[in-house]
Amino acid sequence: MLKVASLLQKRGIPTTVVFAGRVDSPVFEMELRKMAERDGLTGRVEFIGQLDAQQLRDWYAAARVLVFPTCHHEGLPRILMECQSMGLPPVVYNIGGTSEGISDGRTGFLIPQGNFRRMADAVETLLKDDALRTTMSQAGRHFVEEHFSLPALAARHEDFYLRVPGLRANSAPFEKQPEVVR
Repeated sequence: MLKVASLLQKRGIPTTVVFAGRVDSPVFEMELRKMAERDGLTGRVEFIGQLDAQQLRDWYAAARVLVFPTCHHEGLPRILMECQSMGLPPVVYNIGGTSEGISDGRTGFLIPQGNFRRMADAVETLLKDDALRTTMSQAGRHFVEEHFSLPALAARHEDFYLRVPGLRANSAPFEKQPEVVR
């Protein structure tokens, strides 16, 4: 993320990077602080720690873009559903299950892992193009409602149960069906 912020700063696009969440390695945090200083990002990087639900909503509302440059093989990162439900378009590496959490080019951008320039390009595009950011924000909110809301999850579960052999639409999911003797 700091490499992306540095590229954007060199392009004349000053950004503020906010790292949220618990600190698993104080040594790594110090490395990031030194890197920020070395790259001229002093005063543009914040470490805000673990957030409660209200603080998280407030930060999502204050942000214009969420950048999630994870290099871990994530499952389906909850952060993608959170930010899009708040109308915040994500820019993420296409690794693990991240591609299941957004619609590339419609609700956010999937970037090949490690491609800092493409990530910076996507962030720059979203920061400069208010109309695109608004369109992606609305599409992201709809995407999360359509695929990850409680009604969407319930419908998928119901559909699964109805497709399991031996179950009928009017039976309880695990009720044994009477055997037909011929």
